[in-house]
Amino acid sequence: MNRFGVCEWSLPAGGPFGVRLAAECGFDGVQLGDLGGMPQGFPMNHPRIQQGYLESAEQTGVRLHSLHLHTLVREGTMLHPMDSAQGELAKESIRKGVAACVAMGIDRLMLSSFFASRIGNDYELENFSSMLSYACDLGEAHGVRIVYEGILHIDRFLLLLDRVGERLTVLYDTLNPIRFGSGDPLEEIQRIGVDRIDHVHLKDAPPLWIGWCLLGTGMGRLEETAALLQDLGYRGWLITENYYAQPPMGIDTDPYALARQDLLTMKALFPSAQEEL
Repeated sequence: MNRFGVCEWSLPAGGPFGVRLAAECGFDGVQLGDLGGMPQGFPMNHPRIQQGYLESAEQTGVRLHSLHLHTLVREGTMLHPMDSAQGELAKESIRKGVAACVAMGIDRLMLSSFFASRIGNDYELENFSSMLSYACDLGEAHGVRIVYEGILHIDRFLLLLDRVGERLTVLYDTLNPIRFGSGDPLEEIQRIGVDRIDHVHLKDAPPLWIGWCLLGTGMGRLEETAALLQDLGYRGWLITENYYAQPPMGIDTDPYALARQDLLTMKALFPSAQEEL
């Protein structure tokens, strides 16, 4: 059954208060970031912060859908060998991420390969694959599913998935292959298969690719992609990653009104979710 969520970093305020804001906008769940990760002393592993999130979730009924190691992807350490100094830092972040998920009852940990962690060659792909396997081993031992997001060409994306195995699932972002010119979302979804897709990110961008725009009003081909996902029987989570306070759409506009408008669009794009409720 489809459910609708929002990324914590899509809203102007995050943390436990961000969960309340997501609830006020009407979302079923929220995908959490790591509040700065290692450079900030791993805030998501602090009991008081964990308690704040859990209290907000309980009071609002919003589900803590997943934890994205938002800082790790910007550090680039997962591109290095497992036994290197950089690799040891990456493994520490992964261990902390799994521990935070266990403590907060979150069953998904998300790892990505873009920004400083963008895979550029076979050596980096091999190292990143090994890191994902390490994460999957750790996740399996603690009941946490590892979810991967990348902007590789689909052939190399599938190669990475094959190396790690079926236990690794996918976050599919419908805009990224269009924005980065790495492929066609309709082809990629069919080749990955909806059974391998854990959840989907939805966002949209204007024709000049500067900033973001409301879902369905830009270059993201959302209607086509939504129709394909439904035809293929996708019933997982749909999470908006639009940036509601950023220009051009966030100028002189209530970002929470924009988020609510996108939620209405998401429900219109996936009417079968409403029929199942």
